[in-house]
Amino acid sequence: SSSSAASDVYKRQGDNIASALGEAITHNTTLLYLTISTSGPDYGQLSDKAAVELGQALKINSTLKEFTTTNQSIGEVGIQALADALSTNSTLTILNIKSIFSDKSTVDPILKAMAKNTSITHLDLSNTKLKSPVALFEMLKNNKNLTHLDLSGMVEKLDENETKEFCESIVHNLNIKHLALSRWKWKGSHVDFVKTLPLEYFCFSYWDISGDIFDNLLRGIMEKNTIKNVSWHGNNFSDSILKSFGSLLEKNCSLESLNFEGMNISVQGVKYLCEGLKKNTSVTTVSFRKLENPIGDEGAIAIAQLLKLNRTITSLNLYRLDIKDQGMKAIGEALTENNVLKILDVQYNSCSATGFEDFCAFVVKNQSLEKCIVYSSDCPKEVQNKIDQHTSKKESQK
Repeated sequence: SSSSAASDVYKRQGDNIASALGEAITHNTTLLYLTISTSGPDYGQLSDKAAVELGQALKINSTLKEFTTTNQSIGEVGIQALADALSTNSTLTILNIKSIFSDKSTVDPILKAMAKNTSITHLDLSNTKLKSPVALFEMLKNNKNLTHLDLSGMVEKLDENETKEFCESIVHNLNIKHLALSRWKWKGSHVDFVKTLPLEYFCFSYWDISGDIFDNLLRGIMEKNTIKNVSWHGNNFSDSILKSFGSLLEKNCSLESLNFEGMNISVQGVKYLCEGLKKNTSVTTVSFRKLENPIGDEGAIAIAQLLKLNRTITSLNLYRLDIKDQGMKAIGEALTENNVLKILDVQYNSCSATGFEDFCAFVVKNQSLEKCIVYSSDCPKEVQNKIDQHTSKKESQK
């Protein structure tokens, strides 16, 4: 009973604060950004009364540009009140309604309102619930203003027909440059929308796709030639996929970053990537950090051969890959022929103290590195100090 009483107190306090906040926003002419968020494992209770107060304020306020609510338990009445405000508000450009914890509430009313809204360009509805994908499809067909859209975790599953309709709907908006659809559990072969949209960033993490669908998606990304960054964790990068992707890398001139951190990629897969990157002229950042399958000396030698030829990669992460003396020596030798790499992380590999000392002798001959991290239990402290002293000179000369 004491817990229930405390909850009632907090709810009344929250309602009072929201009422005062709504009143303030109604009359305020300078506030540009508003965030209502609860951090930690708990979530906030943005009651229906509070949401209605805020909704009324958003209808009247003419200066607020960004509204964010995160980790709140908003009821159906509250969601509808916010949606009603969005239908008429013409000043908001960024809307983030993320992580709504409510058994009944869905963001379908928000999507219906967004079909009419003409000012919002950035929309984040990640980790919210959707009652019917129809509301989403209609919003995508009718809204032509969005440039950033994050629907990660919203759709746990679409059947093949619904996936097709999503693809046909989203291509109506030809302004979307940033698209995040993490954890969608994609079904079907419909991925051609990536060739149509002017995407610069695309997240398809944890789609759990493989085979021809994955290959077609990667081809679409690479052929579009506008996408600079992708997030793709939780998908099956088989050797055959990476062989095909490596070939595409030879021709692509837009992708700037490749992040394979923690992923299950074989040594052969790394070799395919390195072959493609030898001729690539756009990728500047590569991370093989903590691969699930450590590549050891064999993979390190392939990377060393890449460093001798590539002239665009400026940042390389080889953290904890079980690289031993032979692999570290190969990378060190490659550094004497590379004059573009600026950041190198080889921490927590399996090199001996002697191997680190030999590696250091190569590093101090390099003229481009501004940061090289070699920390390991077997790495003598004076080796890291000597490397730091050398790279700090390059940093100070910038």
